[in-house]
Amino acid sequence: RTFAVLLERRLNEAASGVRYEVLVQARSGYGTAQELVVFENDTFDYAPDLALWIYCLNDPAHPLFDNPSALVNQYHYRPRSYALHWIERQLFHARRRYIEGTGECSRGERLDTWSEYLHCVNRKEVALNLARIADIANHRAPVVFAIHPLMEGTPTWDSYPSKKLHAELAELARKNGMMPLDLADAFGPEAPADVFLPNDQWHLNERGHQRLAAFLWSASPPPPAVS
Repeated sequence: RTFAVLLERRLNEAASGVRYEVLVQARSGYGTAQELVVFENDTFDYAPDLALWIYCLNDPAHPLFDNPSALVNQYHYRPRSYALHWIERQLFHARRRYIEGTGECSRGERLDTWSEYLHCVNRKEVALNLARIADIANHRAPVVFAIHPLMEGTPTWDSYPSKKLHAELAELARKNGMMPLDLADAFGPEAPADVFLPNDQWHLNERGHQRLAAFLWSASPPPPAVS
């Protein structure tokens, strides 16, 4: 009942003489840095015709030093040196405090949500990561860069606070030769509470997956007919 299965079904129902596969390589708790490893080392073993990179607004989070990523990854990571790991953590948070000290990325003053803060303090890394996605895919397959909303308590789409961030990410993807797709547009008149899991600001429920599959279908070109 996930969007990938529903999308694959739609593609094959409409295709004539073509068999489509929609392969999912998502990993629980992964951020962009980890996803890039999968993308570079695994994805193109399947010789895809198209890569759909679904970017959630918490993806720039450090896999060990940022919550909520750290809550997942701390159980899967054992440093070779705990002393060096401690030093790395202190340097990471010192850099964050320095950036916050400039006033540019202070939450509650200029930034309303954790997502906006996360992108502000990682602006350079986000730009480099999008360029890296495009570079890995270069001459292999086109990339659709789909931006997934992170609700953070938003009761309606009209009050969704990260519209500007979506637009900035879309422009950055476009500059790197990727097709941007704003997945907030997938849910139309549906209230966020109707398409996300209860008490979960990240993951879609069954209705959300249906809406997302229909949106991706409508955004895709018609499947070619093969005689």
